[in-house]
Amino acid sequence: MRFINLQKIYVPSEWKDEVKLLRNELRTMSASDRTAAWADDKYKLWPLMKKLLGGFSFNKCWYSEEFITGAIGEVDHFRPKGTLLAVAPTHGGYWWAALDCSNFRFSCQICNRLYTDELTGEVMGKGSYFPLSLNGFRARQETDAFKKEKNLLLDPTCKGDSNLLWFDESGEAVPRKSENKDKFAYQRAKESIVRYHLNDKHLLTRRGEICDQIKRDCEKLKKYEIKLASGDADARRTVLELKIQLAEKIQPYAPFSAAAIAMLKGYQSSQAVQEILFGKSKKKHSKSTRKTVIKKKKK
Repeated sequence: MRFINLQKIYVPSEWKDEVKLLRNELRTMSASDRTAAWADDKYKLWPLMKKLLGGFSFNKCWYSEEFITGAIGEVDHFRPKGTLLAVAPTHGGYWWAALDCSNFRFSCQICNRLYTDELTGEVMGKGSYFPLSLNGFRARQETDAFKKEKNLLLDPTCKGDSNLLWFDESGEAVPRKSENKDKFAYQRAKESIVRYHLNDKHLLTRRGEICDQIKRDCEKLKKYEIKLASGDADARRTVLELKIQLAEKIQPYAPFSAAAIAMLKGYQSSQAVQEILFGKSKKKHSKSTRKTVIKKKKK
């Protein structure tokens, strides 16, 4: 998961005008009529935005970072437009946000749809599931300040949420913070991993392949850094090629780039890896150097 800045997504003025008209119609409908309306192409506008949303993330799922091709990409309503599953069965859904672009998330089918896991038999996927913090405020009508809700699922459009996920050496998604250190952050990450099915067999295999390649490249890079430092000029070309390969894997357009970043951070003892991650190596001042800096500041 990488942060998606919705403020930068272009929304045509005609879309806004159309949504305004349709929302006025929806306000006059009963809950059952609104539910039926979502099957009507007149109100089902969100598929029109799919290519635009997908293009903004280089056609990667906003939740899993899996590349999406053809018709398998979907527009998920982060706050469900219909009845909420399990957590609030009497809630009629966030119908007023159904046509709001700020509620759309470009998603792969694995993360968005409900389906049964072949290995565990569990029903997975986000679907209409939208849990909040325990006993937290939940908006139930258009006039409620729904953005004050404390949603349990991580949101790729919320700055900071993607940082609550981490990945181990096998590519498995795990909470970044421990339960003891930050219980709510841990719960959010754990629930999101399960609900978005981020450790689905297919996703885990693909992430694992990338992590394995990064490990091989980093180990090779360490060897050639030593050769280069010892005066082997021929090693420079190999170091350059490896740095470029690794840098490509953490770019926003690369699949599973967040997992690649996590893997690279395990090799920060390498000056080359530091340059890839931070743009320059993090060289620490020696004690004598630090004293000199302090003395200059005092003057």
